[in-house]
Amino acid sequence: RGRLSSSSQIKLSILMTLYFCVYVVMFIWEEIAFDPGEVLYVYDSPAGYGLVALSFIAFCWFVYSVIRTTRKYTDKTSFYLPFGILYSVRFLTRPTVVLVSNMHVADWVREKVVNGVNLAIAYGACISFLVFTIPNSHNFPFHLKRRKWTSLLKNSIAKSIPTRLPRAF
Repeated sequence: RGRLSSSSQIKLSILMTLYFCVYVVMFIWEEIAFDPGEVLYVYDSPAGYGLVALSFIAFCWFVYSVIRTTRKYTDKTSFYLPFGILYSVRFLTRPTVVLVSNMHVADWVREKVVNGVNLAIAYGACISFLVFTIPNSHNFPFHLKRRKWTSLLKNSIAKSIPTRLPRAF
């Protein structure tokens, strides 16, 4: 419990390596091959389309993982159901925002709109995750209760305080 399997670690490593490589290729391509008159922002390029595709792959893997986890640990459904719904929205915003902005947003403001919406969604997702994982809430996903966390914290602080101060020379 609380650890990824070896195959999941490998899959996650591959996905993160692909993200990193596509971002590096995108930035190199932007410096070498982008014509500022033709390409207004990164999602107008094939590397940008690759990022959108990787976001969709990550979304599919996320949904699969949430479904599998809720079936395996039914007592955690009160956390994983709202978490899965909220973060599904977060995963699907990038492709949706890119698609809608390519069709309906003027070229000269498109990059700012896409970046602003993506940052606002990421900020909202971080705040919601913070709220979801408050230890005294009913959907706290971890098996240790708040009392146990408090006692562990007190013990670790007590052990870190020296009983005797070192002498100065």
